Amino acid sequence: MGVEVETIRPGDGKNYPREGDALTMHYTGTLKSDGSKFDSSRDRNEPFQFVIGVGEVIEGWDVGVMKMSLGEKAVLHITHDSAYGDDGIPGAIAPKSDLVFDVELLAIGNKVYTRKLTAEEEQARLDSFMPAHLLPGAAPKKKTVSKSKKGKKKKN
Repeated sequence: MGVEVETIRPGDGKNYPREGDALTMHYTGTLKSDGSKFDSSRDRNEPFQFVIGVGEVIEGWDVGVMKMSLGEKAVLHITHDSAYGDDGIPGAIAPKSDLVFDVELLAIGNKVYTRKLTAEEEQARLDSFMPAHLLPGAAPKKKTVSKSKKGKKKKN
């Protein structure tokens, strides 16, 4: 009963939330019974902000997130007694539902997690705003030569 934290990607290992801290997180919530998604900050492209340890979120979050360090990505396995209890949420979460949250701790107060990108992530970032022929190591763009109407060669 309660909450189990399964680390997917470690955080900085130095900064942990304390009761009363304002946190910024991304999450996706699913039902343990069938895996159906009931909510996601990622789908809204808007991180979720709340104060930890003061009852703004379900008990499973207050307990589980306090074990995470800044930047950590984890899965919280939360039993119904630490979630929405015997009643659930009518129309959204059935009574006595155990929940699974894929969470990422983005910020604790004004401390924001930054990490070095992998080579693949950096390449994708560069590709998103730089034409491929301008990337380092790319073959130069060939100039084409065509004839003008008077038969003289014209450079393009």
